[in-house]
Amino acid sequence: MTTKLSWTDAQRAEIAEELHRILNDARFASSQRCVTLLRYLVEHTLEGNLESVKERTLGIDVYGRLTDYDSNADPIVRRTAREIRKRLELHYRNPEYRSSVRIQLVTGSYVPQFDFESKGSAAKADESRESSEPLPQREPDVQPPEIDKSLIQRGRWRRLLLSGAAILLVSGSLFGAYHSDFGRPTSYIVWKPFLDPKQDLIVCVSDRDEVSDSSTSSGAEPRAEGSSAGSSGSSFNAGRPYTLPRILYMDSNVAFQISGWFSARGKSASLRPYSWLKLREFREKPVVSIGGFNNPWSLMFLSKLRYSLHADRAIGERWIEDRQNPSKRDWKVDGSPEQSNVDYALISRYWDSETGQWVMVLSGLGPYGTEAAANLLTAPSLNVLLPRNLRSARNFQIVLKVVVVGGSAGSPQILAVHAW
Repeated sequence: MTTKLSWTDAQRAEIAEELHRILNDARFASSQRCVTLLRYLVEHTLEGNLESVKERTLGIDVYGRLTDYDSNADPIVRRTAREIRKRLELHYRNPEYRSSVRIQLVTGSYVPQFDFESKGSAAKADESRESSEPLPQREPDVQPPEIDKSLIQRGRWRRLLLSGAAILLVSGSLFGAYHSDFGRPTSYIVWKPFLDPKQDLIVCVSDRDEVSDSSTSSGAEPRAEGSSAGSSGSSFNAGRPYTLPRILYMDSNVAFQISGWFSARGKSASLRPYSWLKLREFREKPVVSIGGFNNPWSLMFLSKLRYSLHADRAIGERWIEDRQNPSKRDWKVDGSPEQSNVDYALISRYWDSETGQWVMVLSGLGPYGTEAAANLLTAPSLNVLLPRNLRSARNFQIVLKVVVVGGSAGSPQILAVHAW
């Protein structure tokens, strides 16, 4: 169940900023469990996914428990929620702290509450409380007793040791948080399964001399065969008459862009043309498959998923099909004037049980869609558009729309996200 909750964009931004401040507070940074759960609760509540903030679901999605686990025997969610309440209370107890919104987790619920209050009214409330409190009466002067100075010295050393231990504890927690996914950008989380330094990576790009009309079945290996499309040297005309050399050129640029992104992070990627690869090689290494109808490997991988690419040469249409609603063709290119500068694309990441490896597919109905998909995952200026719920997703697909401006893909628009 998804519930639309009435927060303005400005309020959502304030909530996100407050969450960031809370999670960077040393009281929270010292507990990765609290950080993970509070972030999950706030993000899913803002998205209206209240079914996702129930105890059993939290145990499964956040802490990796099995679906049949006993929450009474393993109360990890309840214990962590109690700890979060304590830490939030300490966080807001600081009299100098000012914020336009406070995040609360009331007892008996896992749905966070967001209490909005202007900084000015909060300051006035504090001033009124201070003015209403009676001034303390002056106490009579009392001659202080004599104190053993050796006790004072021992107390000072004890406080110094305790302070040092506390500093080491907080520093160690912050160090652990730094080397975990805490604070990492969403783009890093999206690519994380492919960044294992012990495993090579394949970046697959098409070198074929034809363009397919529809998806390849998952049971057979794609095979390049000659056709009239290949002999004419042009692709299937839907939307714009892209020449096949231009498609191959743009897809190759995307492949080099992806390879360069990995190289900048110390990860080597093997750039391989479609015709060189066999299915058995995908059982040995994860793969990033570039392109759509001109790359049969992309079509084969997508044929297993909810969203896939389809085309009809007879009527001159290409579209992204939703397996749950196959008659819907809102995401299509058909050659009409209003769609002459529009392209659509799919970003798909999933664990392929058949190969036992991770797969990422960047595929557009045309080459500009593929370019937009790559830009979204590699350009820092566009990474902020990635949905936050992808951080906790194992597999996902994103449907994109892009307007072509001056022969280049513009900023992509996310139309749909499916995560499982």
